[in-house]
Amino acid sequence: MPFENCANSLLSYQLHPYGYKKKSFNGKDKILFCYSDEMVETYKEQKPVKALLFHNGVNEDPYFVEKPQEYLVWLGRLDKDKAPHYAITAAGLLNIPIYILGKTVYQPEYYEEYKAMFHLPHVNLLGFKTGQEKMDIITNARCAIYTVDKSFPEAGAGVLGEILSCGIPIAGITWTGNDAVCEAIDSNLLGKIINVSSLQESEVAQKLSEAIKYCLKLNRNIVYEMGSKKYNPYTLVRSLLLIAEKASSKNIE
Repeated sequence: MPFENCANSLLSYQLHPYGYKKKSFNGKDKILFCYSDEMVETYKEQKPVKALLFHNGVNEDPYFVEKPQEYLVWLGRLDKDKAPHYAITAAGLLNIPIYILGKTVYQPEYYEEYKAMFHLPHVNLLGFKTGQEKMDIITNARCAIYTVDKSFPEAGAGVLGEILSCGIPIAGITWTGNDAVCEAIDSNLLGKIINVSSLQESEVAQKLSEAIKYCLKLNRNIVYEMGSKKYNPYTLVRSLLLIAEKASSKNIE
């Protein structure tokens, strides 16, 4: 691969599912960081190092509000991979408005299939948002919802850190029990994740709605304190560099 010849030392983060044709990282001078146990196992040939990820854009610094508004929020691509229809159905079961932030990117046929659902009365389809507007919508939500299709391996959803750093609990689903959302919500004080691998399709949204109800009772101040500490970008970057320095020194020895 081209990047193999770019430098003597290489640090990279596994942000998307990718099929390496050969071993490109050695865990010493070429280090691959992975978000979850699922990704560590998937890319074990690359000698990956497990590490959290946080990212935000221009004017997208997380902040906290004491009194949220009465709605749920979901962020992501309106594609089959991300499966927002589960979130819409769960919100409908609870009769709570849901704000959907995103647009279809790779699978327009999915949006066409669920087009009627995206225009239900309790759904606010807001499109792709960035900057201060995006953060205002996130931080004023009662709860965020995370969904993903069973066939899609989530390498590391950056929105999870953004949401928790605003003090917003996350209700979500997992098909594997060791993926990105499980890594983010590693405490029942931050949210509720349901393993849906054994459920029928019709049962997923119902279980997700139960997770949302649980999250609505959580202490947002605690979520904010824990989330801000866990996803402090300076701490995360320093930890990556420290790992790289230690690996490099051992390689020299």
